Amino acid sequence: IGEGGAYLRLADRNQVWLASGNLIASSEAKDWLNNPVVDIPRQRLRQAEVRHPNGDTLVVTPSSNGDGKFMLEGMAEGEKLVSEYYPSDIARAFEKFEVHGARKRDNVSFPSDATIKGRYRTIDGLEIEFELATIDGRDWLRFSAVTTGNTQSAEAMSEAKRIGANTAGWAFRIPEFESIHLKKTRDQVVEKAKPQS
Repeated sequence: IGEGGAYLRLADRNQVWLASGNLIASSEAKDWLNNPVVDIPRQRLRQAEVRHPNGDTLVVTPSSNGDGKFMLEGMAEGEKLVSEYYPSDIARAFEKFEVHGARKRDNVSFPSDATIKGRYRTIDGLEIEFELATIDGRDWLRFSAVTTGNTQSAEAMSEAKRIGANTAGWAFRIPEFESIHLKKTRDQVVEKAKPQS
């Protein structure tokens, strides 16, 4: 054609048009999605609860001393965390949360006996409930509720409405680095402390 650039043609037409600028289309599904679908900075977290099909319930809350760290509730005497970073990893799970694929919610079957469920609550009243399952070797997550309880925060109510509009009716494929901490059971997180000699 002679001139460099992006050329466009309708499928049933012979006419070709030279478009201004360069058209760069990504082949990655995540680049076509409205990412991040959720962004909850850890500093806003009031409580994160993760419930596993085996009965484990892991609850993470901010440390009471106000140092910006997080703690796992229900630790018994003689127990310690396998990694001291686990509570923080859970607290930041939905920071700039990006998804790598999407399907209509009805087209992804979440098995009742193998689905992790959870709830994140923020200090300003936002509440997000989710379900996570590994299906055909890939991790899928869907948001089952986005509410604000009794909050009077206009920002939280607006955020809940936006997240709900972006996620309702969809299941999202997420990469392992997004799901790995949410999938850990209690015996992967807590161990017996070694007696001091």
